[in-house]
Amino acid sequence: MFKNIYPRDWTTEKMSIIFDFSGGFSATRKDLGEKGIAYLHYGDIHTSKETILNVEKNIYKIPKIELYPETKYSKFLLNHSDIVFVDASEDYDGVSKFIVIDNDKNIPLISGLHTIIAKDKDKILDINFKRYVFQEYQVKKQFMFYAAGQKVKGINKENIKKIVLPVPPLDEQKKIANILSTWDRAIELNEEQLRTEKTMLLQTINTLTKGNSYLQSSYTKIPLDKCSNFINGYAFQSSKYNDLGIYKIITIGNVQDGKLDLNSRTKKVIDIPSNINKNQILSRNDILVSMTGNVGRVCKIEHDNLLLNQRVGKLEPNKSIDRFYFYYALRSSRFLYKMIAKAQGGAQPNLSTKDIKKYYIEVPDLTTQKLIGKYLLFLDTKIELLTKKIHYLRKQKQGLMQQLLTGKIRVQL
Repeated sequence: MFKNIYPRDWTTEKMSIIFDFSGGFSATRKDLGEKGIAYLHYGDIHTSKETILNVEKNIYKIPKIELYPETKYSKFLLNHSDIVFVDASEDYDGVSKFIVIDNDKNIPLISGLHTIIAKDKDKILDINFKRYVFQEYQVKKQFMFYAAGQKVKGINKENIKKIVLPVPPLDEQKKIANILSTWDRAIELNEEQLRTEKTMLLQTINTLTKGNSYLQSSYTKIPLDKCSNFINGYAFQSSKYNDLGIYKIITIGNVQDGKLDLNSRTKKVIDIPSNINKNQILSRNDILVSMTGNVGRVCKIEHDNLLLNQRVGKLEPNKSIDRFYFYYALRSSRFLYKMIAKAQGGAQPNLSTKDIKKYYIEVPDLTTQKLIGKYLLFLDTKIELLTKKIHYLRKQKQGLMQQLLTGKIRVQL
């Protein structure tokens, strides 16, 4: 299963040789409180986007550690450069989820549920190299090989010990990590800019799609049923779904806030149903709203061969309303919060067609609408381009990481 593809001057070692392993300290729910020492929880690792964790900033749970004698918990203290793995996940990729501890105070504890601590015996691996080596394809493949289970995939400590890691010379490890951290920093800076741009777009939407003192134009309140046509989705039969189909069925799961998510779970059909309404065959720039679950999310269509499913509504503005102004007016926080407040139901909130049709938007004259719509589209396009840039940076990093971590590209020592 493991194939040595690494340079001759690199070594390969089983994790049992590199690390000492332990489980975690088990604290019960009654032990949690506001005082004591912070500790790390399975969920903190599994939901974290980072592989280096500064525990002082990221710990969420606090046990009343004074209830326990130090001899009971001291061996579970996490040290600088320790690694914490999760040993269970709903998918194979999640089984190899890990965190490298970046902290010198030895303060956090780890909960015993679904976590395994790996302590470097002889500092064989550079701390920053650790955050990348477990992302190398052949290493991840070993985690997936040993993962077992149906609904939940699990990997135990004994199988983690069998996993083989590439070990370049320490100086080369540091250089590899430095190169890859440059990509991480570029991604991080662009993600910070993306968050700023999204915040600015939402603030601008909220300001320009209602009466304000910035524009010399009066706004009129109009209910959606007076300025647009509402179309419900088609009730597709699951027996007609076919992965070979070219027509994708847009459900509530595809409608994200400002984005149509055509993920791998999107259902398809080979043929368009003969009795479908022509308005349920989607066109570019059509405006959709989710009516069940996370209600009030709005996006527009930017792809072909898409069909509208039930519980997703389509809104078609009339000629007196600029389409882009209309779209961004529905992207406002006011619309989202109003729809959430209107949603009926317990575990699964639902919007009625009436709830949506009775919502009022505020509109200026058509010329002003078009100017606002174009400006908001410009801001949105900047976000789209920045999102694509981050995507390509991640792909570049992934490709470079695979080359560096297998020695196909060598760094000069």
